[in-house]
Amino acid sequence: MIFVRVEEAGKPINLHFLLDGCILGGHNTHTARNMAIRLLARPEFAREKLAELNQPDFERWVNAESFLLAKEVAYQDGKIPGSPDRDLAPILGIRL
Repeated sequence: MIFVRVEEAGKPINLHFLLDGCILGGHNTHTARNMAIRLLARPEFAREKLAELNQPDFERWVNAESFLLAKEVAYQDGKIPGSPDRDLAPILGIRL
């Protein structure tokens, strides 16, 4: 685990947990699932309108898109500060 602090007086938090919270916000997984179901029902998200879904090799698609976004943006190309020691968790230099 990698620990960070969002602000100087903040408690150390697991970086992965923090990033999940940025995606889900205050919602729990049940609420997020319901939101996903509503999105799937929207016509503009129909399978035939999403060219990405034509990629037959799922792992290649994930690595080409999701993995690179996570690596470059969320983890700042491996330069995001963090510590495996909870007591040494650095303060992130970003606003959430």
